[in-house]
Amino acid sequence: VLEKIADEIPHLIGGSADLASSTKTNLNKYSIITSENYNGRNIAFGVREHAMGAILNGLALTGFRTFGSTFLSFSDYLKPSMRMSSLMNLPVTYIFTHDSINVGSDGPTHEPVEHEIQIRLMEHVRNHSGQRSMLVLRPADSEETVAAWKMALEEKRPVALILSRQNIKSLPALNGA
Repeated sequence: VLEKIADEIPHLIGGSADLASSTKTNLNKYSIITSENYNGRNIAFGVREHAMGAILNGLALTGFRTFGSTFLSFSDYLKPSMRMSSLMNLPVTYIFTHDSINVGSDGPTHEPVEHEIQIRLMEHVRNHSGQRSMLVLRPADSEETVAAWKMALEEKRPVALILSRQNIKSLPALNGA
């Protein structure tokens, strides 16, 4: 989904906290931004979730559409930046993976569903305009993930996408849907 979005939105830029292969958020058609190459669209943050959030906010302030990803278990490091992007109404997309009620291949330390509750509480914080300052989405399958991304791109506020690590089959279509 992210690759298709990058093809349509030339100012989409972002990356991962050293987990792009696991979070599936590398824009494969584009290079990594380095001190010698400013034409890339992937940012290699290393293991620095706290810095990633501040950089995403700063880039969003200059007009970029930004995203950053990490495992849900590391979301605590991003909460100050998430609060700031919420208060400033910045369209940053936070991608959290490895949410599951099942213990998967990465073990229980990488699948803490209790973090989702903390992020969902931020959805009720009101910004200076009295609007809810963040949208939190937990798509159930690939079709819902596409719909969640469409919603995220329509937002002018931050969005948290909470995604599973599990290999989930598509849900059956509803009759008449």
